[in-house]
Amino acid sequence: TGQTALFVRGDMHVTGDINLDDITLNELKVTGISTFEDSIFVGSGATVGLNTVHFADHAKAMFGDGEDLQIYHDGNHSYIDDSGTGDLYIRGDNALKIQNAAGTEQKIVANTNGSVDLYYDNTKRFETNAIGVEVSGTFQSTGITTLASGGGISTTGGDLFIGGDLFVSDNITLDTNLNILGIATIATLR
Repeated sequence: TGQTALFVRGDMHVTGDINLDDITLNELKVTGISTFEDSIFVGSGATVGLNTVHFADHAKAMFGDGEDLQIYHDGNHSYIDDSGTGDLYIRGDNALKIQNAAGTEQKIVANTNGSVDLYYDNTKRFETNAIGVEVSGTFQSTGITTLASGGGISTTGGDLFIGGDLFVSDNITLDTNLNILGIATIATLR
């Protein structure tokens, strides 16, 4: 009581509470259960509080013997780096959602035993389903430039391959050669 400094050489065993206002330690080894009532500052990189751990910019949370998994923020961007030999798994029993920081806009939703949905500006544009995919809006690709739900297919270059039956309910206009491999039945050719 009333001392301004405490110097201990060797081990110090304490039964009961120790109340310290400010302490700086070069090395602290704690065994058993310890309770800290305020924040613990870990160098200049992190602060451990009652319910949170705060990391400063450029400080990394590292996992694995070879620091294989790192999570950090560089002051501008946030990163999850996995440089280990295995894969990076993100698991969830229901839906896995990638959203904006506010949680108000969907980007990707992967539903367990269901679809994977891709969003543009919080509007679902692409959805996998039991028979393939569903595109909301217009589909654009090299060779097939538009594939609209109410329209048709128009090509500006490249080949169009159809692996199944082709049914045409209107006229086909060709400005080049028509090559048919296999069996074809054509009622009228103009």
